[in-house]
Amino acid sequence: MTAREHELETMLEDLRDRILDARRARVHEMHEKGEGEAGSVTDSLDRAENDLVDDVEAALLQMATETLAKIDEALTRLDAGTYGICVDCRGHIPLARLNALPFAVRCRACEERRDAHDSRGRPPIPPRGPVLEAHPGDRRGTTEARP
Repeated sequence: MTAREHELETMLEDLRDRILDARRARVHEMHEKGEGEAGSVTDSLDRAENDLVDDVEAALLQMATETLAKIDEALTRLDAGTYGICVDCRGHIPLARLNALPFAVRCRACEERRDAHDSRGRPPIPPRGPVLEAHPGDRRGTTEARP
C-alpha cells in the first residue's frame, strides 16, 4: 500500500469512526428523551413537535447509516486497487474530488450526467462536446455545430 493509499484509508476510517460516534450519541439521546417523556402529559402541539423532531432524527440516522455503507465500500475499493476510478467512464477521479467526497464513485462529469438523468427521468446527457442542432433550412435534419 502506498503512502497516499494509507493516508486515504486513515481518513476514511477516521470519518467512519466520527460518524459512528455521532450516531451512537444521537441514539442514546433519543433513548433518554423517550424515557424522560414516558408518562408525561403533553398537548397535541407538543406531540406534533416531538413527532417532527423524531422524524428528523430518524432521517439523520438513516443518512449516517448510508454514509457508513459508502465509506465501507470505499475501503473495499481501496483494498481492491479500484479506489479513485470512476465506475462509469473508468477514468481517474481527481484527488480534489476525493478529498472533498472521499467515497465518491464517479468523476464530476459522470456524476453530473447521472444527476441530470435522475432529475429529468431521461437518458444521461452525452459527454461534453459541440452541441449539434438541425440546420434551419434543411428538412432532412442535417446538423451543424452551434457556435
